[in-house]
Amino acid sequence: MKQLAFFPIFLLSITLLFSQNTDKITGIIYQKNNSTSKLPVPTGASVFIPGISSTTTDDKGYYSLNLSNCKTCKAGETVRIYVNSDIGYTDMEYVIPSNPAMKPFDIGVTENSKLSLTGIVRDKKTGKLLPGIKVTVVIQNYGIVIPSEVTNENGVFQIVIRKEGISTMQAIQLLFSDADNGKYRDLEKVAFINQYEPIKVELEECGDCGERFKIDVSTHIKSPIKVTIGDLVIIKAGGKIRVGRLVGTSGPEGVATGVFNWSLEDYNHFKDWNHAVLVFRFGEEDEWKFYDDKMENKHIAQHSGFIEFAINDKQQGDNSGAYDVEVIIQK
Repeated sequence: MKQLAFFPIFLLSITLLFSQNTDKITGIIYQKNNSTSKLPVPTGASVFIPGISSTTTDDKGYYSLNLSNCKTCKAGETVRIYVNSDIGYTDMEYVIPSNPAMKPFDIGVTENSKLSLTGIVRDKKTGKLLPGIKVTVVIQNYGIVIPSEVTNENGVFQIVIRKEGISTMQAIQLLFSDADNGKYRDLEKVAFINQYEPIKVELEECGDCGERFKIDVSTHIKSPIKVTIGDLVIIKAGGKIRVGRLVGTSGPEGVATGVFNWSLEDYNHFKDWNHAVLVFRFGEEDEWKFYDDKMENKHIAQHSGFIEFAINDKQQGDNSGAYDVEVIIQK
């Protein structure tokens, strides 16, 4: 009877052992070169799956990622593994087998001059992963403009930065904005070039972020966007309009003169303002205002009504294109 009792316990122990093994991805991070040998990358290289698991390599380049808390990490599913090290970064897709521990996954890193800033954005209250969050990088005294990125469906973002000319302790300002939905407050966070670990960000919902509207403006238009007295109205604009052959292309700030410094006053609705500048007013009783790209363009509505937009141009028949206008209204 004792032998019979021991047998199922033994099987259970074996089962638990193998089930635990399936919760890990292991392998070596090595320097990829012409040699067939796998020379480990310097100690402390970071290996991570954003939002799921992260670790650092030991002096032999060995890593082990724990997947026990990942509900979606099942056999046949694909995850992306990121590696940041002193010699550079890389990332690779990995298809999870039925038992990851039985098949080590070695990753080679080719020496490069780039670093990947990777992170994950969540709702602070619910922990929900947030897609569509705009991430902008600001590096002081850095002459290269780094394009903004947007978090994917898993709330993950990745920004690649060249390391030349930047101190390893260089502070990087990250700006997180829910520009499209306006559901979450903007957030600023400071990271560092040598920060190998994925950046974790939590955004707070806000009830006073305001309603957001987007509209294309190429001529006079009475929009369906309504404001009431006391509303804070923020106007953001971009895009280009081709303003006739003798003027060229203009942004929403307008242009001062045409070709050969030709005066454009005769072509303007409002003579003292730039030609083709975006203008707007809050209801028919309000005074017209013009868009200034050097200002915040925040206005307290003095009248109630629908917002009107126009282009400061009498002759619009030969114009093409449109301004992309975003309106944010805070009650």
